[in-house]
Amino acid sequence: TKFYFNTRLVTGWENTNYAFPTANRVNNQSRRTWLEMHLEYSGYPIDSKFYSLGLLFEGYFSNMPDFTNYFGTIMEARQFQPLTESITLFQPNLRSTSWMAIGMKNVLKPMHNFQVRLEAYIFQPSWAFYAGPDGETDKGLLFDNRYLIMSAAIVYHTNLGPISLNANYYQYLDPETSILLNFGFTIFNKNAKD
Repeated sequence: TKFYFNTRLVTGWENTNYAFPTANRVNNQSRRTWLEMHLEYSGYPIDSKFYSLGLLFEGYFSNMPDFTNYFGTIMEARQFQPLTESITLFQPNLRSTSWMAIGMKNVLKPMHNFQVRLEAYIFQPSWAFYAGPDGETDKGLLFDNRYLIMSAAIVYHTNLGPISLNANYYQYLDPETSILLNFGFTIFNKNAKD
């Protein structure tokens, strides 16, 4: 079982200086301050020799203001990353200033060192971000978008590390599907938001 709660206050300066194709020039220096709260619960209420069921609930809230341009806003917004692969991808549709997600992991263990994993997640952002005509941030309607993420994997644990074959699906994202063959563990360093 994992229970994680974090809150932090972020403050800093946004400096923007660029020209649009229409020759309109933007020079902006703004102070940005916001509060973030991040909650995560995950656990395996069923864990037997041949089957495990894992559940996930994750929520994130912030009152982060829109930055001068879409890319500044979307880069700073937190991303939902339920799969190992999704940590390695920049997925704008899975980023928002406030969101909730639920998920379920099914782990079938038919024989020693061999697993079949089936995962499904629903990501609900408070609103989606879009690039406006002059590069500014536009928001969609409240709770208008919802995304389904699914993964199926076959895993075999060797003495040197696991070998896995994964098929992943991200609804309405580009690309929607991916197939990965991995050997060993994917290890990530902490980033500034951890």
